[in-house]
Amino acid sequence: MIISKKILKISFVIIIIPLLVGCGTSETPVPTPTYTSPPPTSTPIPPTPTLQPFVVTLDGNECTLSGPKEVPPGEYPFFIINQTELEIPFQFARYLLDEKTYQDVLDLQSEPGEFFFPMPSWTSEVLYYYSAADEVNIFILDTIGEHFFYADYDWKGISFLWLCPPFQVVDAPSK
Repeated sequence: MIISKKILKISFVIIIIPLLVGCGTSETPVPTPTYTSPPPTSTPIPPTPTLQPFVVTLDGNECTLSGPKEVPPGEYPFFIINQTELEIPFQFARYLLDEKTYQDVLDLQSEPGEFFFPMPSWTSEVLYYYSAADEVNIFILDTIGEHFFYADYDWKGISFLWLCPPFQVVDAPSK
């Protein structure tokens, strides 16, 4: 029995230890990629034009609009300055259809701020969203043509509507 234990130990040394040594980690070099052409370089991206915001001012007598008179399609911030004592919850922009003009809208009202009236079917509402980060309304001006901003207030029979001067959304604004 002693011989068989010695043979077993020798067999172990001869067979198992070389297997364990062979299972060790060997570092195989990772091939480096070769390029047939030079690696791509970064292409400069033209700067995004800074969009000039629109500023709407309501003073209780009229609505004024400062900002560009013509803009390309895009999303634009509209800052509202309410100098009235009223909390004006509704502020919108619309564009005109059917070859109508801003004067056609003005003709529906005898003076600025006078009564609220439903917007005619030849106007269409501009979509917008509120940007909490910027604390401003962002209007999506994606339709070419004449646009205008308006604000209304209607509470317990008291109605006001302020129409702001128009602006154009054009393919390529004039300089």
